[in-house]
Amino acid sequence: MGKSKKQYYLGLDIGTDSVGYAATNEAYQLMKFRGEPVWGVTTFEAASLAEERRLFRTARRRLDRRKQRVQMINEIFAPEICQIDPHFFIRRKESALFKEDTQYGVQIFDGGISDKEYYEKYPTIHHLILDLMSTEESRDIRLVYLACAWLVAHRGHFLSEAKAGQETNFAAPFEAFLQCIYENYHCGAPWPETTTADTVQKIMQSQAGIRQKKEAFKEEVYGGKAISGKKDEYPLKKDAMIGLLSGGEVKLKDLFLEQAYGDDKISLGMEEENFERAVAEAGEDGPLLQAMRALYDCALLNATLQGAKCISEAMVARYNRHREDLCFLKALIQKYKPEEYDKVFREEAGANYAAYSGNMKNTAGGKGKRAGKKEFCEFIKKIVSSITPEEKDREKYEDMMNRLENMTFLPKQKDTDNRVIPHQLYEAELTEILKRAQTYLPMLNEADKEGMTNAEKICAVFKFRIPYYVGPLNKSATNAWLERKEGKIYPWNFEKMVDLDASEVNFIAKMTNTCTYLPGEAVLPACSLLYSRFMVLNELNNLKINANPISVALKQELYRELFERSTKKVTKKVVEGYLKSHGYLTENDLLGGMDEWKQVDLKSSQNFKRLMETNVLTESQVEDIINHAAYAEDRARMDRWLKREYPNLSEEDRKYILRLKLKGFGRLSRRLLTATEGCEIGGTGETMTIMQALWETNDNFMELRSDRYSFEEQIEAFTKEYYADTAHRKTLLDRLDDLYMSNPVKRQIIRTLDVCADVVKAMGGAPEKIFMEMARGNMDGKKQGRKQSRTQQILELYRKIETEDAARLREELEKMGALGENRLQKDKLYLYYMQLGKCIYTGEKIELSKLMTDTYDIDHIYPQCKVQDDSILNNKVLCHTNENGNKGDVYPVNRAIQEKMRGFWTMLRDNGLMTKQKYYRLTRTTGFSADEQQEFINRQLVETRQACKVTAQLLKERYPETELIYVKAGTVSRFRQEYEMIKSRAVNDLHHAKDAYLNIAVGNVYHEKFTRRWFNVKEDNYSLKTKTLFNSQMTAGGKTVWQGESDIAKIRKNMKKNAVHMTRYAFCQKGKLFNVTLEKAGKGLMPKKKNMPSEKYGGYNDMRTSHYLLAAYTIGKKKDVMFAPVEIWAAERAEKDPAFLTEHVAESISKANGDKPVTDVKILLNGRKIKINTVLSLDGMLVTIRGKSNKGAKIILAPHMPLIVGTETERYIKRLESFEKKKGKIASLQLDEEHDKITKEENEKLYMLLMQKMSDTIFKKCPGSILKTLQKGQDLFAKAEPETQVKSLLTIIQWFKTQRAVDLRDIGGTQSGGVKTPSAKLSVLKKRYNDIRIVDMSAAGLFASRSENILELL
Repeated sequence: MGKSKKQYYLGLDIGTDSVGYAATNEAYQLMKFRGEPVWGVTTFEAASLAEERRLFRTARRRLDRRKQRVQMINEIFAPEICQIDPHFFIRRKESALFKEDTQYGVQIFDGGISDKEYYEKYPTIHHLILDLMSTEESRDIRLVYLACAWLVAHRGHFLSEAKAGQETNFAAPFEAFLQCIYENYHCGAPWPETTTADTVQKIMQSQAGIRQKKEAFKEEVYGGKAISGKKDEYPLKKDAMIGLLSGGEVKLKDLFLEQAYGDDKISLGMEEENFERAVAEAGEDGPLLQAMRALYDCALLNATLQGAKCISEAMVARYNRHREDLCFLKALIQKYKPEEYDKVFREEAGANYAAYSGNMKNTAGGKGKRAGKKEFCEFIKKIVSSITPEEKDREKYEDMMNRLENMTFLPKQKDTDNRVIPHQLYEAELTEILKRAQTYLPMLNEADKEGMTNAEKICAVFKFRIPYYVGPLNKSATNAWLERKEGKIYPWNFEKMVDLDASEVNFIAKMTNTCTYLPGEAVLPACSLLYSRFMVLNELNNLKINANPISVALKQELYRELFERSTKKVTKKVVEGYLKSHGYLTENDLLGGMDEWKQVDLKSSQNFKRLMETNVLTESQVEDIINHAAYAEDRARMDRWLKREYPNLSEEDRKYILRLKLKGFGRLSRRLLTATEGCEIGGTGETMTIMQALWETNDNFMELRSDRYSFEEQIEAFTKEYYADTAHRKTLLDRLDDLYMSNPVKRQIIRTLDVCADVVKAMGGAPEKIFMEMARGNMDGKKQGRKQSRTQQILELYRKIETEDAARLREELEKMGALGENRLQKDKLYLYYMQLGKCIYTGEKIELSKLMTDTYDIDHIYPQCKVQDDSILNNKVLCHTNENGNKGDVYPVNRAIQEKMRGFWTMLRDNGLMTKQKYYRLTRTTGFSADEQQEFINRQLVETRQACKVTAQLLKERYPETELIYVKAGTVSRFRQEYEMIKSRAVNDLHHAKDAYLNIAVGNVYHEKFTRRWFNVKEDNYSLKTKTLFNSQMTAGGKTVWQGESDIAKIRKNMKKNAVHMTRYAFCQKGKLFNVTLEKAGKGLMPKKKNMPSEKYGGYNDMRTSHYLLAAYTIGKKKDVMFAPVEIWAAERAEKDPAFLTEHVAESISKANGDKPVTDVKILLNGRKIKINTVLSLDGMLVTIRGKSNKGAKIILAPHMPLIVGTETERYIKRLESFEKKKGKIASLQLDEEHDKITKEENEKLYMLLMQKMSDTIFKKCPGSILKTLQKGQDLFAKAEPETQVKSLLTIIQWFKTQRAVDLRDIGGTQSGGVKTPSAKLSVLKKRYNDIRIVDMSAAGLFASRSENILELL
């Protein structure tokens, strides 16, 4: 560039789908580049987690393997079948085609047996299987083939290790369930010791409903007593366990008595993927869920069999039962409810029989949605419940009503409960069929040169599964690691063709993950002795009593007594009990550091204790066994490995080890924990390892990595040296994979690095400092916010308090009606009710009429000058203003007040009106220690999240001379609030750049003020109050870093500027090819298969676009140019094959033009890809291309220019946002004009302003204008209720930002108004625009270029 490097600061505001940035000098003036301020925002689509793709991939592989198994059966039977029916397999392959598209017709059989005879004798496949299993007569070979092929394709699950004939033995999972409880929770069964497996089995297998089963447990198992008593000390909630075993749904927090689980629910009958996810989230509690599921599945399997000898017999019984039920239902409806007959059987009427049976084609409309058995049973119950049957029909009617309640009426063969059927039952059927067929089909007894018969091969195909440690069988596959011989692999020659031991060694080497902090170092198994010790110590070092860390000696005592010597599960309750019983904790003390207590233990040490104490195994040998077991899923192979590697182990010891659950991996390596040495900065200089530091100090792992210790320097030095070696250099994506970053976080980091590189390029060098704030986001998809409204919360608490004050206040609150909840959003009123209408410091009654005046004030118990804690639950109280003034910034609370008010405070705490934390803060008698004050300060400065650390690490590698400084979002948010710098997310995205700018100013002041270089908490008088900190000049290290009022004025001035660079990341779309829902026959769909045109067989819609090309073409005599979509499925091939590209573009253009023939196709602009999110200038109006519409005839655009409004208008819009956000959480919320400061008059002013923005600004050039709708809807808007007006205004504002349709029905418009989908043809666009250009922008938007006017291509 030829420019000298400039000294500057760089601020970053990193969100889940945006990166804001700003560059300033030391005086907080925005830097300039090419005359424009250097700040901006880049937005991008937030990445989804990999789970969805993984589920699709797993399903696809499962279906592919099923097809491969069936194909092998085809190859075995084909020589014989083709002799009697040469085209049998061709017809099978073409069975989905219409007759005219087949080579040899659509019948199943050609000779020997007719299709009619087949279906009459075998209405379902299970009838055929049952017949082949029971008959002594010979059967057509094709029938044997059909049965074998079906069984091989639908072979059941492989989760059960039960031997053949033992699959339905309830005693085995029953004992395993009790053993799991004993091993993991060190207690007995959740029911009396006299309870037998038969009793539990009888209840679980009954046809009763959930409620009835729970009642049966209560009566038959617990003798009519409550299942969970009030003084029950059982470590699990028995009532929840019984609810699960009865088929119900419970919250994990209720089952495990752990609030950390939140409100997530689980049932034992839920889908496999959801259940596995719940097990993973349950962590150490997962094995119990699996044991309960096994118990439930065994009961369900027995209920499915209903005493039948085999699955097919049970399925035939189901078929017959269904037929009988259907006959009875039809007769019943015709007799008692004839007017409902069509609704039940013929019409599109919700969850009727047509929807339940999947026979929607024969309904009046020929459409409809399938219904599950629950919805169907509810539907039928509503119709038949009012019937009063005659005496002769009563018994059958009552049986039907009972089975409708239990969802067993009209049972289907194909049911979700079939997931419980193990492969052993299907294998038994296959074996029996082959055994009988061998007597009349000689081909089954024919053997190959290895001596294996065809019957044995069929069984081998059925049983074969590729071992997890072998992986892809194609040696040339990218991720293959197996060792194999040349030749084709079959199930029956697999072990001869594949070297299993060598493949397992390769698998372990490949699957070993690397340490989060030390690249290249293998992680430890989660059950490793060392890793378990690390996890326990890391949790113990968080413990605090009254906000002070427990002593090192006490920490070590807890480690020995609760973890080493005890086998009990260590919960918060257990820790509290130990501390109280040993005099370390009183009733008035507060135990902290356990809010997010992880379930940690030394189970591995206890499991191997006997073997180590008797010198059978050393600790290093135990670690080796755990490491191998963590990868092993095949118990037989693990047993062979133990025999080979540890021959001194007895058979009993091996069996014991094999029973242990030693799965999962941690994220840290042995080298990190035991070989990385550091010391305390400013200490004695004595070095120690991380494990030694965890044992000898009170600091947890994150604290050890802070700037108080040198561990982080050692980690950085190791990382730098590792990647300096050319053999270890990796791409950025590989680095992020090694660091376990999820897809959303990867995208944040990559975009951030791109923006930084762009700024560095423009500025001529790296910044002096980078101030970084990273949003937490909501990656797990869990719901946020309160689950209960404040009104409901208070009223529920009041109902438990039998005092006159509570009764009076409850009546007072109830009288507020719908407006009460809105008013309770005011902290003063909420605290008024939570304090029973009394001053917290005097106990005097508060006058409600004066509450909102200066008579009363909100006080922070922990003074704001020391602690930035605005928690209403833990730190805010309501008091007389005089009392607040008297208290000031002094802590603790005056002892005289404590003595006077302790009784009142205790009553509030005991009745749930005050948290334990708030009670502790009010009653504490000691001031803040220096360590506490330093911790309060560190909360404003220290970032602990791994994503932030990784981003900082990568930035540090790129810019080693730059100082990286974390900025906490709370500090910037408080600055905005104190100085009234409004931020409205609804208006535009410029706030990201402005937040980045504030990160520099606020972050630098906090960093310079409280840096350890010159700040000493014991000596310096300080305040964390925002205005105290920022209103006056501040000097640090002899340098003025903040000018006070003049800098605030400068910040205000810059915050009002809107000349902000805006970019959106442009990309070629990948991933899902189309909407996977199969559409009915029609044109323009993606065919299911090559020989199945979509016009006849249907296909897939919404084929997604990778990118666009500008293409010239001719239709008839008319020439034109258009944005032609290149679909994802064709993109890769089109890249390599120019002829195919031209052909595909011609096809896309034809499709967009009603399938008219297209000629003379020419790709323009040298084949330049116009990516998704490419910016176009339409007569100066910037928009981005977001996709296609109407089969490519139109392009979807989104505005790429911000809506700009005045400060007061933005403030008002913020109020609208706030109200709508509250309304989203509490549907019953009503707008309160006084509280919300929202009026109809102001609403109408904003409505007029938005119309003016559409008519008089650059937005008049934006496609999809809704101006006319707004003009016509003015009267409707004016007459609407304020809540409706708020909703309409926010919807209209959304139009300025999005490509999506907006719902304008409240003002007389349509549900899908304002869609920005102009024609993809330049000839049509030219009618409205004179100048259209492609705008290319760099990541930060600092470098940009524009193409020539593309309309000139016409």
